Amino acid sequence: MATALLADRLSPRVRAPERDAARLVGSPSFLLPSFRFQSRGEASWTLEVFYEPHRFPLGRPFARSLPLAAGTYRLTLDVSDPLGGTPPGLIATDRRTRVGQACLLRIAGPGAKSIAATFTVGAASDVDLSLVGGEPLAIRQARLRVSR
Repeated sequence: MATALLADRLSPRVRAPERDAARLVGSPSFLLPSFRFQSRGEASWTLEVFYEPHRFPLGRPFARSLPLAAGTYRLTLDVSDPLGGTPPGLIATDRRTRVGQACLLRIAGPGAKSIAATFTVGAASDVDLSLVGGEPLAIRQARLRVSR
């Protein structure tokens, strides 16, 4: 145990809360050759991001290198104040192929403090998530779950 802790402390790997949170989303919880159990995995992490679209015309990354399995995912962003105008768009970029998928972030309802989008990952890969366009907002938390 001490060796494992020492190796972890000396590792040059950069820790990121979004990668640690999303590492097991979409992965099987229990796997035997004849039986497979897939839990409804959900990852969440806190963010302190103030998004200003005029400063990032090509997009503002807020999650980098999320290790995701192939599938459809639902991302929900909790914001500090209700949005009155247009929410930003979401770009999910596959780091392996460098192809980005643009998705619409929708407001949950009038006076709601969350916006959500659904995106698809074609093959298991690391994915970057970015915001583009829309109005300025402060993001407090992100939640990612497998959508069936």
